[in-house]
Amino acid sequence: MWIADSDEEARDQALNGILGRTWRDYLLPLFTYGPNPLVNVMKHDESLSNASVTAEYLADHLWLVGSPETVTKKIKELYEISGGFGVLLPMVVDHSDENEAWQKCMRLLVEKLCQGLQI
Repeated sequence: MWIADSDEEARDQALNGILGRTWRDYLLPLFTYGPNPLVNVMKHDESLSNASVTAEYLADHLWLVGSPETVTKKIKELYEISGGFGVLLPMVVDHSDENEAWQKCMRLLVEKLCQGLQI
């Protein structure tokens, strides 16, 4: 999850910060390994190759990235598709190099999303 003032800003920060780096350098190589790679469940279209699943693909199709309005919409859609859930647990990585942006992301989560979600 990454929230910023605009969709473009959030996508840029997510992909060019530690979130994108963690997925590019560690998680995607791990999830594409083996005879039944976990990356298969991350595709919105089964016909896509595993190589098509990049950090950019995930930011566009799987991650909760965007403005408060966009992320609120994505959470509501996820809630409906899944049949509901009790909590939302964002993945957290070491944001010490981008602490100001991370704090803003969390502030927007609390101040904008939590108020906008009535699920």
